[in-house]
Amino acid sequence: PRRAALAERAERAQGITSGVAAGVAAAAASRPPYWYSFEHGGVHTFVLSTEHDWTAGSEQLAWLEADLAAVNRSATPWIVGAGHRPAYSSYDHLPGLGTQSMAAHLRKALEPLLRKHSVDVMLYGHVHAYERSCPLANFACVNASSSSGGVGSAAENSAVLGTSTGLVDVSYVAGVGGSAAMRGAASAAEDSAGVVRLGGGTVHLVVGAGGHTLTSEVTVIEQPWSAARLTHFGLGRLACANATHARWRFYRVDEPLSMGEPHVADDVWLVRGAPDGR
Repeated sequence: PRRAALAERAERAQGITSGVAAGVAAAAASRPPYWYSFEHGGVHTFVLSTEHDWTAGSEQLAWLEADLAAVNRSATPWIVGAGHRPAYSSYDHLPGLGTQSMAAHLRKALEPLLRKHSVDVMLYGHVHAYERSCPLANFACVNASSSSGGVGSAAENSAVLGTSTGLVDVSYVAGVGGSAAMRGAASAAEDSAGVVRLGGGTVHLVVGAGGHTLTSEVTVIEQPWSAARLTHFGLGRLACANATHARWRFYRVDEPLSMGEPHVADDVWLVRGAPDGR
């Protein structure tokens, strides 16, 4: 049964990527399942392969620039990107295997495009834990001073934490505008959840703890841009309510359910500007 389920999932993925390739303006240069993009409701999503060449002048980076340039922000105001290895992580995952050095090179390659096209959210795995950054622009928290917001300016934390897991379940609420009730709920719910105003920055989310059993310890290097960090089993969900509000939640699933609902360990509204701008 498990093998049949995996085969069905692979067949479904192949159908999705085939549809994606037909619908993307820059599809001729995409290479599903390695790098490609698709649109769902008010969200344009691109997927990168961090295991292929993504450096300046590469086929993949050229495709990404063309793909982002073709996005109609009036129709899909949100842009969400995804890749396996993170560009930002304060976890030194498997020290000695280059997680931090790879992240430094990756963010250097991606940052100009993230800024030029105002990418809202980036999702990653690889590190077997959860982390959310502040909105970042040019390697620093938006509105942060240069002395406190830069990458790599924090001292190393020698503490070693036990890890738990997670896996990503990203879903989108269909429809660019959402219903009137949904828009009202988005405004009202700002009072019960954290509010993160993007202000032109990108929130980077690491939700890779599904590989928990592969890593028993994770060393933390404190960073000024790390807004939330958890080492527990869990999953994340992004629900885009309308052109300006999206709710991100990270659920812990290693605790007994209370009233049938998992523990919401991190809960924020991401708020951007007008549909065609910041």
